[in-house]
Amino acid sequence: MNVHISRWSTLIVILGSIVMAGCGSKPADGRPTLVPVSGIVLFNNEPSANARVVFSPVAHQYAAAGLTDGNGRFQLQTFDTKDGAVPGAYKIVVSKFEVIDHPDGSFEENFFLPQRYRDPETSGLTTLVPDSGTDEIKVELVN
Repeated sequence: MNVHISRWSTLIVILGSIVMAGCGSKPADGRPTLVPVSGIVLFNNEPSANARVVFSPVAHQYAAAGLTDGNGRFQLQTFDTKDGAVPGAYKIVVSKFEVIDHPDGSFEENFFLPQRYRDPETSGLTTLVPDSGTDEIKVELVN
């Protein structure tokens, strides 16, 4: 009887390993696998609150974005709140602005970060998100 239990135990362990190995594959809804990504935005060595951070993909179609909190920290999302980013290479853009509405119906935008950081081709900011996720990403901006 012990041999029979041992065989079943071995079979259960093998099947469990196969099922667990599949957990890192694509989700059933067809979305790509995501990994957590968080970081901090510093402008002239100071945390930048309320800045919009966008990771623009180099080799796939799924951008990820986040908004910095009062301490300049962000967590990226691709589909759902703070769900992370697809592993791969990214160009980073960062913007921070306010829109002022005027009584005559016109408006103006006030930008608080240099314009070059609003375009992935001019920002000069890049990163690689590995398959295992990342430690905190530091996005450093200067005037």
